[in-house]
Amino acid sequence: MKYIIYLLITLILTGCSHSGQKPALTMQVLRQDPMENPKNAPEQVAEIQADAQNPSLKGFKKAAIYKLADAITADFNGDGYPDKAFYKKEKGITGIIIRHGKTNEEIRIGFGRKFAYLTEFGWADYWGLVEGKETTETIFTAGGDVQGTKVIELQNPSIFIGRDEEGGGLITFKDGKYRWIHQSC
Repeated sequence: MKYIIYLLITLILTGCSHSGQKPALTMQVLRQDPMENPKNAPEQVAEIQADAQNPSLKGFKKAAIYKLADAITADFNGDGYPDKAFYKKEKGITGIIIRHGKTNEEIRIGFGRKFAYLTEFGWADYWGLVEGKETTETIFTAGGDVQGTKVIELQNPSIFIGRDEEGGGLITFKDGKYRWIHQSC
């Protein structure tokens, strides 16, 4: 319980400075995959209202935060069947496994293989599920400086991966493949 409270406080108090109105965000803190135990479905989990001071979560109507050990279930690829995502560590290298519900195909992201500019996710402190129609991607110059942002349309629920006080990004299925959308400054 202390970890959950710490995580929520960190999400509320950290992030890049952001001017303008801050929308309300409903975060659902889940301890296990709700599809495994229907009694823990998201609508039955305590909801916490918070300001979206973390720009990584700005604009999402729903954000369910999970422990890295928990599986996440949602229709990530938009085929109408629930898919499952697992955060795993194999031979000292971390990655994400997404198992498509319709075909049972396993997509392995990370584990030493390049995904955008990432090769693993050992830096992550938490992950979650976000739903929304669009998000903002942070764009960098070739030298690594922040160049700006651009709006990206989301087609399906997406996996948010984050690190306390630093932000993170989304793994989303768009245009027939999974891609990384950087979400921090």
